[in-house]
Amino acid sequence: MKFSHSKVKSNIISWNRVVLLHGPPGTGKTSLCKAVAQKLSIRLQSKYKITEFIEINSHSLFSKYFSESGKLVQKMFNKIKEAVEYEESLVCLLIDEIESLTRARESVMSGTEPSDGVRVVNAVLTQIDQLKKVDL
Repeated sequence: MKFSHSKVKSNIISWNRVVLLHGPPGTGKTSLCKAVAQKLSIRLQSKYKITEFIEINSHSLFSKYFSESGKLVQKMFNKIKEAVEYEESLVCLLIDEIESLTRARESVMSGTEPSDGVRVVNAVLTQIDQLKKVDL
């Protein structure tokens, strides 16, 4: 956050704004993320007028209709990009149960999952990469 506040260009000094929490179910990873987002919103309210917490459940990205899943991902990330573009907002994004996306990719490779599953995974990864490129 200090690099972002100082307007350091990411092509000069590379930094990562992602925190990955890993552990068994029920250990409080989601609760911890929500608490950290709330604490950041309180501590940084003088800098950011709006704090938005966006929670994505990976299971909601899959649709029973062919090619609808990619549209769901695109729609969701368009909303996220709109929130990120506003300079006076702090956006905390939680992608819950992201491991279900990797399982979908493994299943597609083994032939037990329809190809739309891998499209969702690829769309999510592409959108995350595009979020990194947003100049903040």
